[in-house]
Amino acid sequence: MVSPWSPPGSSSSGAVPPSQAPDPGFSLPAAPAVAPPTASGPSARGRWTRIWGAAVVLVCVIAATAAITYAVTKGNGATPSASPTIPAPMTAPAGPQPQYSPADQAAAKQRLCQVFDVSTRGQQGHGGVRNNGELNVPVVLRGVGSIVGVQAALSPATPPEVASAAKRYIDAEVDLNNAALGNTGIDELKRLNDVANAATDGLADACGLPH
Repeated sequence: MVSPWSPPGSSSSGAVPPSQAPDPGFSLPAAPAVAPPTASGPSARGRWTRIWGAAVVLVCVIAATAAITYAVTKGNGATPSASPTIPAPMTAPAGPQPQYSPADQAAAKQRLCQVFDVSTRGQQGHGGVRNNGELNVPVVLRGVGSIVGVQAALSPATPPEVASAAKRYIDAEVDLNNAALGNTGIDELKRLNDVANAATDGLADACGLPH
């Protein structure tokens, strides 16, 4: 059945055309138009943020590396000078050696000779640095004590002839006692003992002491 309100040629569903629908007394708001996403949307902004952040980090790393390289280079080597440096002239030796009075030399000689006399007196009859192949400990210890004492008694004021004899004595005694402490053969020990005896007599002569 065709509605009398329908225009000619319309269906018979009975639907009322929108233009002819009764006014309910209010109107519905139009839906907002949604624009399609563009390149400036949230995803694009996040991507550009990450790119800028990576660029800033890279610049900071390069700057830090350059600063460290400069500091190491500056610390390891000085900047070459534009003009060659002139070495400082060598200083001349400070004047002549001090001269000691006869009284100073006599006192120095007396002190050294007294130490030598006390440390060597009465050695006869106690054997050599070895007895029957065994180390003669008392003789070696006394020899070491004499070496230390004479060395300590040497001073710049000691007369040259006494100082030279004292140094020969010290060297000979050191060689002899070191050989006694080692595995030196008997023939070498006899030779070193003869050298030490000659040095002892030489210092005794320089000091004016009996043998």
